[in-house]
Amino acid sequence: MSEPSILDGPRVIRGFFWRDESNRVNNARPTIRYYEMIKLVEFWKSCDLSKPPFVHDADRPYIEAAKNVGKVILRSHRAFVEHPTFGDRNDSSLHLGLLPIPFQGNLSKADVFIVLLNPGLGLSAYQTEEDKEHAEQVRLIIKQELANVPFPFLSLNPDYAWTGGFQWWERKLRNVIELVAAGQCKGNYAEALRLLSQRLAAIELFPYRSRTFNAASLRSRLPSVREARDFVQRLLPRAKNGEVTIIVSRGIKSIGIDDHELVNYDAKHARGASLSLATPGGRAIVNALKLRPPQ
Repeated sequence: MSEPSILDGPRVIRGFFWRDESNRVNNARPTIRYYEMIKLVEFWKSCDLSKPPFVHDADRPYIEAAKNVGKVILRSHRAFVEHPTFGDRNDSSLHLGLLPIPFQGNLSKADVFIVLLNPGLGLSAYQTEEDKEHAEQVRLIIKQELANVPFPFLSLNPDYAWTGGFQWWERKLRNVIELVAAGQCKGNYAEALRLLSQRLAAIELFPYRSRTFNAASLRSRLPSVREARDFVQRLLPRAKNGEVTIIVSRGIKSIGIDDHELVNYDAKHARGASLSLATPGGRAIVNALKLRPPQ
């Protein structure tokens, strides 16, 4: 890996961005400015999440017209098990019978934003969605109505440790969680998950679920992609000032951030999307927790 460069305070390592440690923040971390969040949230509030197919109306004509992109609309885990795509590692269909995941976390209070390409699809995805409480939590997070959501980063909620989402994120963040548990939570792993759930947010550039991603033609056209990209773009001034941390782990070429010197694409890190302490992303999260005290 090449040496990091210093650009006007923030530190840049290929594929990852975080504030320079010399630019310390002494006050409690500020909440995100309302205008940065509202456009993305209002966009998704207008999406009908009551019944499948779960597609935003603004995206629908593009998805329907995409002849080279498979679309699957299933309504149960049993239907998935009996479908040819079950267990097919090469399946690139969009599973529109599942709720989209445009983001996780409290967008108004999170100060570490992880940008990914799109939410994956595990063998338990439909089974997870059949859990009505879990599905309702997903809907509330999309609307950012979080009064009754104890873990706004839902994939860190230990009540759902059986889900593929929890297992994926917990594995990626395990070193960070252990460090937070030891240093800030008196060894309590569940409490560390709760703390991180308040501080982290994940932004999925492409919000629809697939086992493998093969919808590049849609990625450049969907209004939902544009909204996610614009949200990240609006965060950049605050990232430069050290108020928030942005970690781009997948899909960096598609974000279209104007300041290309600020964030570079690193294929090695993007493929693994790793956030262990051995990676710049994992260290960036730890640095953010140390440098910006909790509110």
